[in-house]
Amino acid sequence: MGIKSNNPTEAYYNYFSDSGKDAVGSAPPGATQVTGGFLNDYEHSGTWYRAHIFLNPGTFEVTDGTAICDYLVIGGGGGGGNCNGGGGGAGTVLYGEGYTATKGSYTVQAGGGGAGACNNTENQNPELLSYIYNGWPSYVFSREYTAPGGGGGGNGFNPGGWNMGKRGGSGGGGGTNPAGIGRALADDASATYPGSGSKLGRWGSNGGKGSVNVGNGGGGGGAGGVGYHSNSPTIKGGGGSGMTFAAGEILGIELKVGGGGGGGGPAPGGPSGGAVSDNPAATAAGGGQTRATNSANSPGYASALMGTGGGGGGGAAYPGSGGGSGAPGMVIVRYEIPNPGVQAKATGGLITYTPTKVVHSFLWPGTFATEPTWSTTNVEYVCVAGGGAGGSAGTHGPGLGGQGGGGGAGGFRTNVPGVTTADPTVPLTGAAVPLGGPSSFAVTVGAGGYGINQALNDNSRQNGTPSSIAFPGGTITATGGGSGGGIDGGNVQPGGSGGGSGDSNSDPTSVGGPGNNPATSPIQGHAGGNAPGYSGVFSGGGGGGAGAVGGTGGATPANGGAGVECSITGSPVYYAGGGGGGNNQGQANAYPGWGGAGNPHGIGVGAVVPPNGPPIGTPWKDGENYNSAGPGGHGTSGAGGGGGGTAYAAPKEMPGGNGGSGIVIIAYPV
Repeated sequence: MGIKSNNPTEAYYNYFSDSGKDAVGSAPPGATQVTGGFLNDYEHSGTWYRAHIFLNPGTFEVTDGTAICDYLVIGGGGGGGNCNGGGGGAGTVLYGEGYTATKGSYTVQAGGGGAGACNNTENQNPELLSYIYNGWPSYVFSREYTAPGGGGGGNGFNPGGWNMGKRGGSGGGGGTNPAGIGRALADDASATYPGSGSKLGRWGSNGGKGSVNVGNGGGGGGAGGVGYHSNSPTIKGGGGSGMTFAAGEILGIELKVGGGGGGGGPAPGGPSGGAVSDNPAATAAGGGQTRATNSANSPGYASALMGTGGGGGGGAAYPGSGGGSGAPGMVIVRYEIPNPGVQAKATGGLITYTPTKVVHSFLWPGTFATEPTWSTTNVEYVCVAGGGAGGSAGTHGPGLGGQGGGGGAGGFRTNVPGVTTADPTVPLTGAAVPLGGPSSFAVTVGAGGYGINQALNDNSRQNGTPSSIAFPGGTITATGGGSGGGIDGGNVQPGGSGGGSGDSNSDPTSVGGPGNNPATSPIQGHAGGNAPGYSGVFSGGGGGGAGAVGGTGGATPANGGAGVECSITGSPVYYAGGGGGGNNQGQANAYPGWGGAGNPHGIGVGAVVPPNGPPIGTPWKDGENYNSAGPGGHGTSGAGGGGGGTAYAAPKEMPGGNGGSGIVIIAYPV
């Protein structure tokens, strides 16, 4: 929830701990006073706008005046199906104009992406399938406008209800099955965007049909086009097209959103002699790529673009080819502001202004380029990598459940003065960066790791990916967070901060993954927490954070390691907290770990469900008497939070929480 600062000298002195973070800019004279989300101030056709971008649940708060708002709400994308599976459907893209926001607080949710289906999904209770693999809804203005999440892709083989693409904002593609079934939209108010004309409305489309033989899955539907059938003459199994918002329409940069995920299947010469093929208008808008291979254990591609609501790609050949995860959704609210009277001296990222700084925040990869007026200046930076995914849970044996460890936070690097770990005697401030002109260099923003069934052991997807700034004088790189361990401590990974160990029945000394790996000076993170072993009441270890080591699992819930505080945006914000370990305080009282966020104490576990999940108190149902087990919560996006560990869920493992995406911020004097 929003936590107001008690420093009255900053008009936008506000940040979010558990639910996201607030980029802070000074309000131009005469402007309506509003807080919430990341900020972007820009001019378009002679009018200045301020946009608030939410990648996490949060609050849009009008503290003074009235704002006439345009809004874009994108549901989370559905996950891809397994083994010749269908692509996930994109989340609904909802665009509106002219909402009058008066003084008060309005809740906002940016829905998480659906998990990619693991290879054993067909054996899980069907009641869980849509809950886990569909994207989550996004909403704005306290649920007044809601964009449903995309439907999960259907699984291949094993005929039954699992083969159909699932309903959603856009429908998931069908997996290989005797009927060749796709699935339509759940919301009859939605329609396919025609590619031109007014964008006002709710946009989404049907998924494509899967093959009737051992062939390809169908593509997930997109906001701008239906998913392609497996036997389409031109694009076999490609995802449905997305939508493009030109620079100035809703943000100061171009935005492509709502692409459907591509289906998975065999390569040419395989059992069916066919192959899937990508739709470029889907992949550019966040849809996961198609996957064509005859090799087992070939997972579908996850959606690559944060906040787009793109569907995940379907898994390829049987067996072991799980689906790719869908992209989280996003909410953007903009309104007119007076000319701030400050001129940026560079381009790139989302630009906003404080009384003393110009701040460029990169939520997606881009280029920082100085203008001709630039003169040699020392710049400040924050570089945070993507957080690692939480570990999945499983069984030690009949009746004995194990808990996943929390994902490690993405590596954190900065040269902002005064930044320390939780121990104030350990500084994290790197060397000054004098930047001459003209300069132009690449900025990379790491994605969070994707929570999957630990049996797949796919570290390339579970670990967070690096963020970097290619300064002319030398590149600054932050390493992705390590994934949390699964059952019996398996597969725990090192990283910028290390993943927490899964609880172990066989190894009483099971340890978390190392942090600050590879080593940097100052350090970029800490180790994950240990999990000393099954004792009847236990939890996985917490993921390491930039500020501290992850908590130790055992008889009490394990917190993720603390994040660190930095004020580069003009307000104190916490980054890079570790994910909490999955917890089982008695087998009838199991709770998934919360995803990591930036806050002073990390994120713990307890009698709660993931922050993008159902209301507190809604039970999980897994076919046995463990009423509260489930997948871990997602880490905070734009802060590099680690994903939460999974609580035991018989009879099959569930995915850990996704790691949060990273961020790069560059600031210089006005």
